[in-house]
Amino acid sequence: MAQLYLIRHAKPEGSGTFLGQADPPLAEGALDSVSGALSALPVEVAYISPLRRARETASCLQCANAIVLPELREIGFGQWTGKTWQEIEAQWPDLARLKLQNWHQLPSPGGETWPDFLARVRLAWDRIRQGPFPAAVISHVGVNGALSQFATGFPASQFTQEYGEIIELAYDAD
Repeated sequence: MAQLYLIRHAKPEGSGTFLGQADPPLAEGALDSVSGALSALPVEVAYISPLRRARETASCLQCANAIVLPELREIGFGQWTGKTWQEIEAQWPDLARLKLQNWHQLPSPGGETWPDFLARVRLAWDRIRQGPFPAAVISHVGVNGALSQFATGFPASQFTQEYGEIIELAYDAD
């Protein structure tokens, strides 16, 4: 069995908005609550999103083999980047309503489509699943949901993860 830790970055500045591929730092004190758990993880390799909030979170790991994978950046939200849901509903009411009916069916204006996002994350998954294990991924809720789906079949649409949360997956690597 392969052991994989899916780690969502700690709380960033601008939380409460659609950050997507925006690159803010972590909020002040965000690492305080996660640094102990992260430094205790026994991992052979860590795969890290290139976005600053993930790289700063990964700095707590005690792992000499850290690999930044561009494919692990969060889904692009286009014109929704930096906006709250209330702002999105006010500016795009019809699209917001349709988006809530089927989140993955429609991209945000100028945003990345779900199939394109999954194809990109699949490239990272193909590398991660080759090992070594145990491994950690420090990334974003959308990316970690896709990785969980690839590993377990659990739908990404039902995946949830809090800031700094560590989810351990054990799965058949074959």
